[in-house]
Amino acid sequence: MEILSTFFDTATRATINPFNFFGFFTMHSNIILVVVLLVASVVSLSGRRQFSPGR
Repeated sequence: MEILSTFFDTATRATINPFNFFGFFTMHSNIILVVVLLVASVVSLSGRRQFSPGR
């Protein structure tokens, strides 16, 4: 929701190229995804057992 409000707020002040505007958020989402996948792979390969609340 904040992305759209920022988009419309900026659109009232200047001409916006939507590919540049939304491309910024796509890059950040991909960076976050890479970090999450790296952390998951390190934890997975470290040989630790997963937490099991029933045991």
